[in-house]
Amino acid sequence: MKKVISILLVTLTTIFTGCISPNTNGIQATTAQTDATKNSTTQDNIKKSDDKVETANPKNDNVVKKHDFFNDYKSEIESEVENAISKASSLQDEINQIQKIANTYADNAALANTQSEMNSSSAWTYTVWDTELNNLWKRISSSASKDVKERILNEQRNWISMKNEITIENIGAPENSGSIYPLLQNNFLSDITHNRCLILARELAIIKHEDFVMPDRSIYGTFVDNQETGNVYGSLITRKNMENDNEAIISIYRLTTVEGTFIEKENGDLAFTSYEENVKGTIKIFGWEKAVFEVTECKDSPFNVGDSFTFDFAF
Repeated sequence: MKKVISILLVTLTTIFTGCISPNTNGIQATTAQTDATKNSTTQDNIKKSDDKVETANPKNDNVVKKHDFFNDYKSEIESEVENAISKASSLQDEINQIQKIANTYADNAALANTQSEMNSSSAWTYTVWDTELNNLWKRISSSASKDVKERILNEQRNWISMKNEITIENIGAPENSGSIYPLLQNNFLSDITHNRCLILARELAIIKHEDFVMPDRSIYGTFVDNQETGNVYGSLITRKNMENDNEAIISIYRLTTVEGTFIEKENGDLAFTSYEENVKGTIKIFGWEKAVFEVTECKDSPFNVGDSFTFDFAF
C-alpha cells in the first residue's frame, strides 16, 4: 500500500501542475453563439462578436468550454500524430511535435473533476504515445536490414511481454488501489511508452543516417534484468516515496527484494541504504542503456560485499 500511495501522490501532483497549452483538433472548445437570424447585425459585427467569444473570460455565461472526458479521441489522435509525422523535418523534430500533442491532451485531461472523468481522460496521452510507437515500428520494419529488424523486433516483443508486470511492480495491483487504478495505470503506461518511443526513434534515426540526441535520463525510472527474454528476472526501481524522499526497490531473481533510500552523489552515482540499514551499495545508471547495483556493505542478508547486479533493459 505504501508503494501505491507514493505513486498516487506523484500522479496527482503531475495532473494538477501541468501548464496550459492550446487545444488540439481532437478536443475543441465550444461556444454558445447568438442566433444570427434574430439579430440585424452586419458581417463585420458578426466577425467582431466572434472575436469577443474567442477571447472572452471563461466565466462569462455566453462561453461554455466542454470536454467529453469519456471520449477516447482515438481517430483524432491518430490523425494528429500522422499529420505531425508528415510535417516533421527530422525524427528529432517529430518527437518534439508529438510531445506537444501529448502535452495538450494532458492539459485538457487536467480539467476533469470526477474520478471517472480523470480515469477516462488519462488515457489520452497514453494513446498519443502508443500511436507514435506503432508508427515508428512500421517504419523500422519496412526500412531496417534483416538483422536489425530481428533484433529490434525481439526487444519490442520483450518490452510488450514485460510491461504489465513492470506496471504492477511500480503502482501495485488493481485490487490495492480501488477506483483510482485506471488513472495510475494510464499515467505509468504513458511514461514508459514515451520512453520506448525515444528508443525506437533513435533506432530509426540510425537507419536513416540522421542525428538524434536522446534527452538526459532521469535518476527516477525502471531497469530490468530480463536475461533477453520476455520475463522479469530482476528489477531496479528508483522513485520518490510518500514522504518525497528518494526510494529504490531492488529485486534480485531467486535471492531477495530490498527497499531503501538513496542519495545522489556528485559523480551521479546513487548511494543506497536499505530501510533495515543492513545493506548498503551504489546504484549506477548508464543513461538509457542499463543500471548496475553494487553491494558495498551488508550484514544478515543474502548479499555479499562486492556482489554486482546488472539491469540492462530500460523502461
